[in-house]
Parts: sequence; structure tokens; C-alpha cells
Amino acid sequence: MKYWFILNNKQIGPIEADDLNQVDFNAKTPAWHEGLPDWIPAGQIEALRAVIDRREASQWSATYNSAPAAGTYTAEPRLAAEVTPEPHRSISPVAQSEERPSNYLVWAIISTLLCNLIFGVIAIIFASKVNSSFDKGDIAGARRNSERAQWFIILSIVLGVIWSPFQVALTMLWNS
Repeated sequence: MKYWFILNNKQIGPIEADDLNQVDFNAKTPAWHEGLPDWIPAGQIEALRAVIDRREASQWSATYNSAPAAGTYTAEPRLAAEVTPEPHRSISPVAQSEERPSNYLVWAIISTLLCNLIFGVIAIIFASKVNSSFDKGDIAGARRNSERAQWFIILSIVLGVIWSPFQVALTMLWNS
């Protein structure tokens, strides 16, 4: 199985399972492999957890089983520093080679405000799903949401144009 990691805000991978010992990752390092919907901490993946446990066991053994040289004393214990990755928004490796579909969010908002409220809101909902679907690697879902947003924008504009004369006529009748 191949794994991808995010180390120092850079994506590294694919890494074969046999080469995992060459990558400096910990339990909190974001990791991904095919079949996962999104990045998760490496400690939650069984195969990576085993590598982390082996490393910790060997570090513990090296630290506590070695005797200090005669006449040396260290006032502070030796602790391994752990680097916690910063929160990030990452794109699935599958999605990196594809072009992100347009989300039409601005048009959806404009059609909501100026044309038809109901279909405009539906367009906004589909437009807001495009980026998250793409980032998870669901390219087909992102394209589908983009197309649906576009259709609801068109529907909102057409219905707004058709309804406007009736609205003006009803307003004139009501006020007279």
C-alpha cells in the first residue's frame, strides 16, 4: 500500500509500506492512503501505528538502557521533541492532477438576490459543495455539484425574468 504524509506543510508521497522507516512522522502527522475519504492522523492507521510503536520502543530502549559515562551527570532529562503540524486544508492526491470545477457561488448569490429566491438558494447550496467535494478527491461529485449550481442559477434567472412582468402588473392592480 502507498501512503502520503504532510510534513512541514509539504505533501510527501507516495511512500511504499516497506519504506515507512525512512519517513520521519509521528502519531499526529496527517496521512492518507487510497480508500480514505480525507487526511487523518497517522496514529489512527493501523500499519502506521505499528511503525510508530516500534520507533518509540527502540527510542525508549536506547535512552533508558544505556548507562552514562563515568563522572557525567545531566541535570535535565533527555526528551524527544515532538512537532505538531499546524491545521491545514489539503487536497487529496487524486484531486491534484485535475482542474477544480467552477463553483458559480457569486452568480448563485446574485441570482438569489435579483431573480428567484427559492432556486437561488438551491444554487448556493450546490455551489458551496463544489470545493469540499473536490478537496476530498470526489472529482465527479464536484463536477456534478458545479453543473447543478449552474442549472439552478439559469432556472432562477429565467423564472425571475418571466415573473417580473406579472409582479409589476399585480402590484399596479393592488395599488389602484
